[in-house]
Amino acid sequence: MKNKIPKTIADLDINWTFDSELESKLIINNAQKKIDLFKELNPKIANLVMKSNENVFHILGKQFYAGALLGELLSEYMSYLNLKVCCRFTELKFKLSHFERISDTEYVIHGN
Repeated sequence: MKNKIPKTIADLDINWTFDSELESKLIINNAQKKIDLFKELNPKIANLVMKSNENVFHILGKQFYAGALLGELLSEYMSYLNLKVCCRFTELKFKLSHFERISDTEYVIHGN
């Protein structure tokens, strides 16, 4: 983590790749595998609890909303966020570098 006490998703060092091929396989077979993969890649932060809110994300020129539920774990939220990103890009493999905080509820997703 960048800070000792993370306040937003932008304060976290997250190891993740948005991958539409993986998304299409896991949504059909078993969405829990995506959550488990996130936990495997990010064991220290996977069980952080999200604050309930409606976030706006920007990635590769597109914008979308992704609400966090009260008590939702970061691993569950990232699984949902992966689905939202991959629904907008059918052929995407995008390694997350970081989230840039625009406001408490708006972020730019950076990576390559």
